[in-house]
Amino acid sequence: MRVFHLAFLLFALPVSALAQPAQQPDIPVIHYKAVPEWPKPLIGDKGLPAGPWNYIQVTSVAVKKDGNILVMHRGDDPLLEYKPNGDLVGPFGDVKFSHGKVMPMLKDVAEKGRTPQMSGYQAVYGAAGCSNCGAHEVRVDPEGNVWAVDAPGQIITKMNGIAMDDVPRVPVAHLYSDIAMQKNVKGYVYWFHTHLDLKSISKE
Repeated sequence: MRVFHLAFLLFALPVSALAQPAQQPDIPVIHYKAVPEWPKPLIGDKGLPAGPWNYIQVTSVAVKKDGNILVMHRGDDPLLEYKPNGDLVGPFGDVKFSHGKVMPMLKDVAEKGRTPQMSGYQAVYGAAGCSNCGAHEVRVDPEGNVWAVDAPGQIITKMNGIAMDDVPRVPVAHLYSDIAMQKNVKGYVYWFHTHLDLKSISKE
């Protein structure tokens, strides 16, 4: 009798109630839409847009405390920083990632050699991976520190944004050099090592 009563209740419910999950009004609904031409293309030597960015396997995106966006990919300059409007700020940090990647074990290989203590994945180094295939994830904590994960290298790098302002710089060599810029180029910052830092340069 109990089985019959339960079956009757189930069939009495509307089909739409069975097909849709229960509503959870406490979960916010976030609506996303694509931003056209983001990031902005760089300008080539002819003064024309150079076209889409040539990313190599974008693995992670994070927002810095100042609102700029970090894009991690597995090509050269694996961390790129952009302004919210899509303008390139420049490569971020000097962290390099392993020349390798994490691959799942083949079934027959796992059956022969994998022990219960082993993960089903293993790191593969050398020619099997791209130059920065270790680039796995980037995150920004509430204090503004940037954390980068190298999966095959099993390394987590913490980058502190205030280090460049607070750590004293001691010049060990200073070579004389002249700097010349067009009038519409702004943002040059002098560095003791005489290497030009492009991150602050802008063109009007």
